[in-house]
Amino acid sequence: MTPLLFAMVASFLAATGARDQILVARLAGSLGASPALLVVALASSALTAGIAAWFGAQLAQTMSVNAATMFVAIALLLASFECGWP
Repeated sequence: MTPLLFAMVASFLAATGARDQILVARLAGSLGASPALLVVALASSALTAGIAAWFGAQLAQTMSVNAATMFVAIALLLASFECGWP
């Protein structure tokens, strides 16, 4: 389980400033900065993270240690591609 925690932290640090933040910034620029936009952005982020964590926990129960390590490596690789995508 420790590799999954390290992968989550690495993905979080790598995704800082990703497309979601740019989208919210553009919406705030065109619609005006409002508390409602901030609440919607935070709520959608929390909901998405919760769903991903739940599915990750379900998947982790069915995987062996070697498979989990390989899955973490693939997830980090895909996260790096996503951060590099414009």
